[in-house]
Amino acid sequence: VTPGYLIAIALLPVWYGSVRRYYGGRWIFWLALACIPFALFLVQLNSVGHTFAASVFVGQSVLVVGFICGLGLFLWAQRIVTRGLIGAAFGAGMLVGELVQPGDLTATNPLKFAVALPASIIVLSLLEGSRHLGRQLVAVLALGIGGALVDARSFFAICLLTAVLVGWQMRPRTSKRSASWGWTVLLIASAGAVVYYLGTTLAVDGYLGEQTQQRSIAQIDASGSLLLGGRPELGATAALVERMPWGFGAGTVPNLTDINTAKTGMAALGYDPNNGYVERYMFGTGINLHSVVGDTWAAFGILGVLLALSILYLMVRGAATRIAQRQ
Repeated sequence: VTPGYLIAIALLPVWYGSVRRYYGGRWIFWLALACIPFALFLVQLNSVGHTFAASVFVGQSVLVVGFICGLGLFLWAQRIVTRGLIGAAFGAGMLVGELVQPGDLTATNPLKFAVALPASIIVLSLLEGSRHLGRQLVAVLALGIGGALVDARSFFAICLLTAVLVGWQMRPRTSKRSASWGWTVLLIASAGAVVYYLGTTLAVDGYLGEQTQQRSIAQIDASGSLLLGGRPELGATAALVERMPWGFGAGTVPNLTDINTAKTGMAALGYDPNNGYVERYMFGTGINLHSVVGDTWAAFGILGVLLALSILYLMVRGAATRIAQRQ
């Protein structure tokens, strides 16, 4: 339970009215709350053959409650101060948190795992109110290049995709009408596919550094795809969903059969799962499938998947609408 979560929960009477004013706000709020009792139902459903870790249940429940309360607090706060100021404060808090309590991977590459993301949030938040899209374009390209230099492949790809979409908004106007958000989603998907293949080519050809080149080639050789090679947990997720489509429930401790099922799914992608990673990281404390949809499915079942997809829909719809309006 973080101080930020406590403040957000204490101010619930202040910000809940703001949530109701936004498209999808109440849906996300109540759906997220419904996930917690549903997780307890899943725990009971899977009680035969599984043990229960109350600390994991509490941790994941607090994460969900803290998320929706933080979201509500943001929606209320942006009526008082600018989104850019809120974003910069959020990025600064994230940076301080990563440096004060570094994660397990921070020591191996602090610029990649602790600095890149919060720095980009701070910089782009400060430019959020700028009418000069050229400044935003230069900034996001500089951030992407910096990410490439510190072996942050996905960060580089995200910055490259963002640069494409910012550049698209700088095109000359041919009519007074804006494109619909649906057509803009197709644009985003097309741009994402182009960026993926371009990024793969740059990585394999060595333009993003020798270490990135070797890792990328090894992952493609193992699974035939940089996406599957870089995320073998997808294979574990697919295998577990096939075996337990209803989910585990937050706090359910996976048994040996679950672990072997996950390993089989990862091995099908050409990944060798017998290196301790599955036992220590993925199933060491709870279930960590290295994806938002996978983790919410494991903890909260179909309601968790519905929550993740609802958030994704609102994010894509909102971004596409703003891009169509050149905002």
